[in-house]
Amino acid sequence: MYMKRKTFSAYLYILPSLVFFVVFILYPIVFIFQTSFYEWDGFSVNKEFIGIGNYIDIFNSGYLPVVLKNFVIFGALTLIIQAFLGMVYAEFLRKRILFATFFKSLFFLPVVLTPVVVGYIFRSILEVNYGFLNTTLRSLGLDIFAQEWLSNPKIALYTVSAVNIWQWTGFNMLLYIAGMTSIPDSIHDAASIDGASGIVKFIRITIPLLKHTHFTLSILGIIGALKVFDIIWVLTGGGPGVVTASFSTLILKESFVAYNQGASSALSVIMIIIAFIITAFQLKLYKKANY
Repeated sequence: MYMKRKTFSAYLYILPSLVFFVVFILYPIVFIFQTSFYEWDGFSVNKEFIGIGNYIDIFNSGYLPVVLKNFVIFGALTLIIQAFLGMVYAEFLRKRILFATFFKSLFFLPVVLTPVVVGYIFRSILEVNYGFLNTTLRSLGLDIFAQEWLSNPKIALYTVSAVNIWQWTGFNMLLYIAGMTSIPDSIHDAASIDGASGIVKFIRITIPLLKHTHFTLSILGIIGALKVFDIIWVLTGGGPGVVTASFSTLILKESFVAYNQGASSALSVIMIIIAFIITAFQLKLYKKANY
């Protein structure tokens, strides 16, 4: 009886977390999956069952390949550049250089800002006629470099990626600094005795020993790129056309512009499946690397 009461009390401790999971995570996923098989505007009482019709419409629309391409480009650019710059900043700032604390705070400051605020700031900076960037370029006689940064289909996605890199490099830097402090100084000292230069130690010792940090940032970066919304929505709204569209921007447009909750739910299901596959693959690689 004592063991039964102890087991029952243990379940009571996890009950709040279980209720939260069921109400706010499991139920919405089940509801979205169910809705994806219906034609529904989100307001009317009646729903029309159309089977996989919403999925067929998504594949026939031609939007899915564009969104997947945007995800790959945006994810690759932001993940690689943020990681590289974060490591470089961390390598310099973890040392006792002058004003190191000030520069750490300066690089981390954009992370504190919300993506919406960052988006509005850069939308003003990148405005075609009166934005700070183009105005500065023209004043320096570099008119040829002045661009329609957010409306030119050829560069809009890269511009949005650059803004995202600016905001989140400081977060990468902070994690890399934490990872570097866990590397014993004796390893670097032994390499120095063997005649290894600073660059050699960074490439041959620091980078390999930061593999857990690389893995953590890769998961956060890839999933973040898959569900990115605010920075794209504020800067371009997913345009011009669907050049900078992500899954989240298309989901919002289908839900609240086209009032097509079925198609919106189908897109959400596809995004969830992709996120699950990517995460499972990354966890498998991580498990394999640690055996």
